[in-house]
Amino acid sequence: MAVGTFIHPELADVCNFKCSFCPPDKRSYQMFDLDKFREVLDVASVTPIFGIWYNRIQLNGNGEPLLYPHLAQAIRIAKECFPWCEFTTNGYLLDAAKAREVIEAGIDEINISLTGVVPEVYSHFQGSGIPFEQCVKQLRTVVKNVKLLAKIRDELGDKTHIQLRYIRSEDSKEHLKDYLAFWKGTGVDEVFVTSLWSFKRSKKGKSKFKVLACSSAPRRYQISANGEVFPCTCNYDDKRNMVGNINEVPFNEILHSKKFLSEKRKRMSCDLDTVPKSCLSCENRTLRGLGEELRHMRSVYYLNKPGKTFIYRLFGPAVVIFERITRCKVCYWIYIAYLRRSSRKIHDEFINTRRSK
Repeated sequence: MAVGTFIHPELADVCNFKCSFCPPDKRSYQMFDLDKFREVLDVASVTPIFGIWYNRIQLNGNGEPLLYPHLAQAIRIAKECFPWCEFTTNGYLLDAAKAREVIEAGIDEINISLTGVVPEVYSHFQGSGIPFEQCVKQLRTVVKNVKLLAKIRDELGDKTHIQLRYIRSEDSKEHLKDYLAFWKGTGVDEVFVTSLWSFKRSKKGKSKFKVLACSSAPRRYQISANGEVFPCTCNYDDKRNMVGNINEVPFNEILHSKKFLSEKRKRMSCDLDTVPKSCLSCENRTLRGLGEELRHMRSVYYLNKPGKTFIYRLFGPAVVIFERITRCKVCYWIYIAYLRRSSRKIHDEFINTRRSK
């Protein structure tokens, strides 16, 4: 099974929501220049990093992509260069006209961040920071938009994958069963369930720290709307580790620079003398107790394929075990070798298909 390798161009560093789980507001309030976007993807599509080819574009950072005025054009550009394009949205602006526009542009997957279909749950997450009456109206609009999206997709005979993202917490876990029942039969393909981790690291010395080898760092990097390039997508603390700006230095030079490659290499390490401080505060690398990991592990519910859901739940713990196995350097570099091989295969197949058209 191929593992996705992602580039994250942040189209718009603005948002129309005040979600409780988002990082503190440190926005640049800028938009990605469309010509620069095309230039970046042209370079990225032919530039592997440490032998890993990038095959998926996720049009997200910290902002709402539906606020970007050239979203359909950006999707078309992405699909010219890469086999897969997706974005995550809060769904409020995804009305019938916008749904039709992005589907016809060729979007492969739309992820809607939506925890709860009743205001009492929704208000703790995407509906936070606003009066309750406004939260009710906001939720009603998002639910209507999701159903419209599925209807328009089916009318167009398209295969766009529709995923809902649900946060499991003390405020929402009891509602999940009703949530799944609500969306069954509406055309939604999948509900992705994850947890919000809250933790504090010990400051008693490095010997007390334990980190997981990062399976995400080698297969992701981000370009923010203001042009800043980051070696990974976890840039929510004060140690942002920006490695260059495409508005100041050609993107090709940044990807080949010692700084970018060095920062990338550091993140592909379990050596506490090498791992950047920002990684030590990253929830993706925290090594917790096995029981705790299993209780909070991500779940996927395929609403139209119960057998696939069962298989995922059956083998889901393998992901937790995998994260522990890859702390061994030998196993980790076997994983990297696999990434190189599978990503190259996907890249070559896409190029050959494009040439044959």
